[in-house]
Amino acid sequence: MLGLAAMSVASSPSRPRRPVRVLTDVVLVAGTANVVNLLDLRPGRALKAVLLVAAPMTVAASDAGDAAAVVTGASLMLLPADLGEREMLGDCGANALGAVVGWTLAAHLGPRGRLVAATGIVGLTLASERVSFSRVIESNPALAFLDRWGRHST
Repeated sequence: MLGLAAMSVASSPSRPRRPVRVLTDVVLVAGTANVVNLLDLRPGRALKAVLLVAAPMTVAASDAGDAAAVVTGASLMLLPADLGEREMLGDCGANALGAVVGWTLAAHLGPRGRLVAATGIVGLTLASERVSFSRVIESNPALAFLDRWGRHST
């Protein structure tokens, strides 16, 4: 946990490095890593979430767009094996992809957007203590369809 927080501070893309902006970046990087890890309970679920966030940012002509392209490419490469239950992300893979997605959001969004995204990440993290993401996904037909898409078993 300390390593993730230290890495988040060191990688903060905010310039100038004001404490509130760096804190928001830390919440985005570390929080997104945690949320992606929380989603890694079913085959392909975490990778699909990463793709939904990262793929649209690949068009940005910036470091954020480059990072989003790397995460998108890696996720697309890993998805068939994860969906086929031949390989899995696990904690290390989910945290790493989530951290890069969080950094990409921090680098791509303006100050208000980062604050909104960080608030959403904190909200999801707090909700995960009381609500099962799997139950929410399974009770929503659209989310359940997306969650099952591409899996070999149901």
